[in-house]
Amino acid sequence: MYQTFDACDGTHAGPLGELFDHCVDAVNTTLSVIIFGSVAGFGYSWILIASQFGTLANFYLSTWEEYHTHKLFLSEFSGPVEGILSVVGLFTLTGIFGPGLWKIEFFEINLSFLKLDSDFKVTFTTFYIIFGVIGLYFNINSARRNVELHYKSSKDYFNALKGLSPFFGYYSTVFAWLLYNPIIIEKYLLPFVLTVGLTLAFSVGRIIIGHLTLQKFPNFTPSLFIPFAEFLIYSLLTRLGYSADSITGDLIWTGFGLSLGFYSLFVLEIIYEITTYLDIYALSIKHPKSA
Repeated sequence: MYQTFDACDGTHAGPLGELFDHCVDAVNTTLSVIIFGSVAGFGYSWILIASQFGTLANFYLSTWEEYHTHKLFLSEFSGPVEGILSVVGLFTLTGIFGPGLWKIEFFEINLSFLKLDSDFKVTFTTFYIIFGVIGLYFNINSARRNVELHYKSSKDYFNALKGLSPFFGYYSTVFAWLLYNPIIIEKYLLPFVLTVGLTLAFSVGRIIIGHLTLQKFPNFTPSLFIPFAEFLIYSLLTRLGYSADSITGDLIWTGFGLSLGFYSLFVLEIIYEITTYLDIYALSIKHPKSA
C-alpha cells in the first residue's frame, strides 16, 4: 500500500509521498539488509554490519541530496528499482538452487605475497559484495556530485557537506563500540542492527520534514548518541566489577528500546499534527461524501 503513496497526490515524490513513502523506506532499508543477510548466510558478522552501513549511507545521502537540490534523482542503478529487482532475482535463485549457491567457490587467491599462510577463496558471495560496493560507490558519489553542481559557490557546497557529519560521526561511534566490545557481534547483533536502523530512520525522517517545511538541516538528533552513551556506561560498570556479558545485553536492549521509542514518538507526532490540522483520519475516511 505504501508504495502507491509516492504519486497519490498527483506528483512524483510530492510532499505526501516523500513523507510517507520515504520514511517507510528508511526503516525498510535495515529490514531488507537483515533478510538479505539471512538468505546469503552472512550470520552475525562484520559483513552484515558493512552491508547495513553501505545501504544506509546510500539512503542517507540520497535524502541529503534531495534536501539541497529539491529533486529526487534516480541513478542508473537505483535501489528502489534495479536494486530490489536484483535482490528478488537472487532470492529466487536461492530458492531454486538452495543456500549453497552463495558458497560456490570459483577460484583461490594466493596470499603468500602478503606473508599470509591461508588462501582467499573467491565465492559467489564475494562477487556480489564487490558488485554491491561498486554500485553503492557510484550512487553515493552521484548524490555528492549533484549537490556540488546545484550550488554555484564552494562555500554553500561545503556548508551542505556539514550535513553528512551526523551520519559519519554516528557510525564512527558504532564501529568503535563494536571493536571495543566483540560480545555485541557474537550475541546481540540483531537488536544492535535494529537500533542503528531506527536511529538513522529517525534522522532521515527529520531531514525529510526539514525539506518539506523549509527548516534548517537537522544536525542534532538525541538517539545518535546512544552508542557513545552505551560505551561510557559499559566502561564504568565493568571497572566496578559487573559482568561484561550481562551489562552488554542490558545496554543493547535498552538502546533498542530508546531508539524505538524516539522513532515511534516522531511518527505519532507527525500523524497527530497532520490529522488534527486537516481534520482527517490517517487510514480511513473521517467525513465520507453524502449521496
